[in-house]
Amino acid sequence: MYNDHLEQFTLTLADILKCIKKLKDNRMTAYGLRSSHVIVLYVLGRAPEGLTPAELADAGDVDKALISRVVAELTEKGFVASVSEGGRRYKARLRLTDEGKELADYIAGAVSEIQRKVSGDIPPEDLEVFYRTLFVLQNNFHAMVDADKED
Repeated sequence: MYNDHLEQFTLTLADILKCIKKLKDNRMTAYGLRSSHVIVLYVLGRAPEGLTPAELADAGDVDKALISRVVAELTEKGFVASVSEGGRRYKARLRLTDEGKELADYIAGAVSEIQRKVSGDIPPEDLEVFYRTLFVLQNNFHAMVDADKED
């Protein structure tokens, strides 16, 4: 018998990610932003001291080219400011403006609301097992990817 758990897992995750993107897009439309802006605002909202673009890319696990484009757009809209340290642009720290902080707070609230709604009636102990299992799967996938690089 053919075991299709991996296929179900992959399709389910893809569907969930599409839903998350739609939720982000829906909530960001009023600000003239898209889902790609959310991770930058969210991560910077959790780092009041600011982050360099490289730190931001690492913290959000996002491609540096995407970070560069998104930060430029957020800066243009007045949500992010760059504070240069020692005149080196690549070491400049990115910080939220007051408007950016308000938006990051809104995003954090929306994340909490979404998390509460999608968790619904799932008992906390079940969620704990689910996330623990999910993180094990994530680590196992990373190990397989690393092993494939060595081959």
